Parts: sequence; structure tokens; C-alpha cells
Amino acid sequence: MISITKMICGTVFITVVTANICNAAVQCGMEVSTQPSGYTTISLNVADNCSSTNQIYFCDPNSKRCDFVTRCNTCSNSGWTISYDTYIDGTVCTDIPITQCCKTYPGPSVGTWTINSSNRAYQYRRIKNYKCDGTYTTTNEYRCAAGYYGDAKGTSLTNLTGCVQCPSGGTSVAGSTVITSCYLPSWTTGSDSTGSYIYTSDCYYNN
Repeated sequence: MISITKMICGTVFITVVTANICNAAVQCGMEVSTQPSGYTTISLNVADNCSSTNQIYFCDPNSKRCDFVTRCNTCSNSGWTISYDTYIDGTVCTDIPITQCCKTYPGPSVGTWTINSSNRAYQYRRIKNYKCDGTYTTTNEYRCAAGYYGDAKGTSLTNLTGCVQCPSGGTSVAGSTVITSCYLPSWTTGSDSTGSYIYTSDCYYNN
């Protein structure tokens, strides 16, 4: 028979409770370190690259079933670290917090902005989104180059739309999205029916 030790947030916890999960996303009754008597278990193999592990059961008192999860305690390779923020959809419970070992990266790897050689109105940079095993997917991010403005879009370097050249020989900084970001630089000269003139400061385009 399971001995009851306390009530927390209206949920019955047993002597092998490892954490108070009342405020967690797990929609079950208890988190325990051994299989409760009379409960069936469903194994979820989610721990990767571990040199030592522990087992956790996320249990639903109503159905008498538990999700059985293996967690990492230490990692098997140098340069790998424990990840605490990975979640999975359990069979009995939902959104179960787990730990596993992942290659250490500070986040997505973002490349430098580069002029697109096939269409110089655009710049691109490559973003590597890393998975836990160190592999990654690559996506491109686009923006308008200096001297252009707009909303750069596309599916490849040869299929880009949205950037328009600044009018009247004006320029802009890279990444400009509106025409009012275009300007004639200071000391630009010109002439009209009244004679020659020079801009003493940057002159921005006005809608």
C-alpha cells in the first residue's frame, strides 16, 4: 500500500515524490521516481547521449497509468551539456519536462549580410538552427541592400522580390523598408532653372 505524506495543490503525493509539479505544464497528478503499485507504465525514450540516467514516472491517478521517462544526469561526450527546456507530448500526460544531452551552442548561428551576386538589390545571411544532436537546418534571411527600400521576400537567391531603388539617385542604408528612408547625401550638387545648388545636409525623400 502507498503511504500518503501530504496534499499539495489538491493533488495526492506519495513518499517517492521528486518535485512539486502543481504549477508545471504536466496535466497529471504526480511525479514519482518508482512505479507506483497497481499502475501500468508506458515508456518514452527521450534521453540521448547520457553516461548516467535516472527514471521518472509521470502518473495519472484516475487512469492508474504512468509515462515512464529516462532523464540524463551526466553527458557521455565533452562539449555536450544537459538541456532542461525540451518538452515532449506524453501518452498519459502532456508536455512532460525532460533532460537530455545536447551539443553546446549559444543559439542559432547567424552569418554576415552579403550582397546577392545575382541581384544586387538584395542582401542575404544564412541562419543555422541547431538540433540537439548538433545537426542543423539552414535558412536564408533577406533584406534590401543600400540604395533600395522595401520588404525583401523570396524562396531562393534567384527568386527575390520586394526591393525598389531609391528615386532621383538617392541612397539608403541596407535594410530600409520605406521610401522615406531614401535620401540625397549632403554635398550632393544639382541644378534647375534658377541655377546650381548644393545640399548642406542629407535630404530625405518626403511622401
